[in-house]
Amino acid sequence: MRDYTVKDVARAVRFACVVHAGQVDKGGEPYAEHPTRVALRLVRWPLAAVAGALHDVVEDTGVTVAEVEADFGPEVAAAVDALTRRKSELGPWPHRESDYEYMARVLVNPVARAVKRADAEDNLDESRLSALPPRMAGRLRAKYTRMLAFLDGEEEAL
Repeated sequence: MRDYTVKDVARAVRFACVVHAGQVDKGGEPYAEHPTRVALRLVRWPLAAVAGALHDVVEDTGVTVAEVEADFGPEVAAAVDALTRRKSELGPWPHRESDYEYMARVLVNPVARAVKRADAEDNLDESRLSALPPRMAGRLRAKYTRMLAFLDGEEEAL
């Protein structure tokens, strides 16, 4: 297993900023700020911080898991892969896996689990939620609260 450093975290944050350039979050802010904050929550565990910076690159950009592995190593790639929602072609439109399927996969990877916790905590930040329409904020608050409960062992939360 490779030893990750703060330099690796900085490189991953720069990479995420480049590949998420032009994307905005639900509040209209630059999307790259979110993975940066997630990485900063995990900086005491550099491997998890690198994965945190990259946690949405496969799902939301053209980056592949193989590219993550080539640039950041197999441990990061495994965590990012676990954190990437699967898509399927069931019926006339694409479907995503259920929250339960997704979170069950996240739970078995300790790095992914730490990143998901940091991700949910960032998404529950009231300063971000207060910038959203109340109905959307309520939906997101409920979703990420359920995810945290599931991470804490409350299987019925999802």
